[in-house]
Amino acid sequence: MTEKKKRNVVMSVSSFMPSGLVIKDSDLLIALPKRIASQIQMVLPVKTFEIPVKLKPIEVVQVWHEINHQDPRHQWMRKKLFEVCQKT
Repeated sequence: MTEKKKRNVVMSVSSFMPSGLVIKDSDLLIALPKRIASQIQMVLPVKTFEIPVKLKPIEVVQVWHEINHQDPRHQWMRKKLFEVCQKT
């Protein structure tokens, strides 16, 4: 029989990056993508651990208002963001 675990969510943030600052002087845990956790660990005194469960990959999407769909500057930026995400 598996033991049910309970978590106590004390905060939610809209971006992973500030989460390191939130936990650096606390006893809190955060679940992050490995790459982001490694970057935070390079600048803050935090420890990283492998998560003991398999999670679904994080889906990254681009969303924009249709008024900007044909704007060459927006098209250029969307293309560059797409290219950067393909390299990771």
